[in-house]
Amino acid sequence: MARPDGGYIAGYTAPTQNAAVGVWSLRDTFQQQRASAWPGADPYIANVQLLMHGEGSSVVDSSPAARTVTSYGTASVSATRSKFGTQSLSTPTTSSGFSVPRTASLLVGSADFTIEAWVWASSVGQSGTILFGPAAFSWAIYVGSGVWGYYLSTNGTAYNVANATSMGTPVASQWNHIALVRSGSTFSPYINGVRGTTATSSAAIAAPTSTVGATVGEGFGGTNGYAGLFIDDVRITIGTARYSGASFTVPTAEFANR
Repeated sequence: MARPDGGYIAGYTAPTQNAAVGVWSLRDTFQQQRASAWPGADPYIANVQLLMHGEGSSVVDSSPAARTVTSYGTASVSATRSKFGTQSLSTPTTSSGFSVPRTASLLVGSADFTIEAWVWASSVGQSGTILFGPAAFSWAIYVGSGVWGYYLSTNGTAYNVANATSMGTPVASQWNHIALVRSGSTFSPYINGVRGTTATSSAAIAAPTSTVGATVGEGFGGTNGYAGLFIDDVRITIGTARYSGASFTVPTAEFANR
């Protein structure tokens, strides 16, 4: 039988898999990986700017950017709880958390984005920061007086787009998926796949001068953290709105590194 260049049989049209044993050929593996269709692959991995699984002996950023993560206070990787794997990020006190340095690629600007994480708290009624942008008056997910809200600024001096705008209601003592998504001029918050109160603006999100790109479990300057919080699979994707509509099915597996 004649073979084209490369030694593959002519007429090949689709990937094949041995259904009996679940084995992919080497060629199929290569094709699917190149197409970002290999099982478990993230088609938007090139847009992922921060990915923290909270696994291992130290805290690392598993995104393509591989940013340096700094821990503050008593923040650590903990085996006490985990959504995926065997560990998660832990912030025992209000002055505990994690941060990554500021770079232009971590600023959301006017691009679509998805900021998300899994969080666990024994009390969902206290106050404290869950996720925070480069500085005050940029973007934040913060709990104040029991309201899980998000904050957005386009002028850098006030939260003029969203100010304690409700994301929804989490459940105490269980893992909750939270997400803040921008698609065009619409900002949609979600808790456990259910959309909260939206906001609109076509302007770029402000990025006041700072040395920090984002913080996890604490606010700007290492204060106002959410004490007793466990966080798993923090992911910031810039350039892609991963979720839409009134609801979606939350992820059921750890976010892919590729």
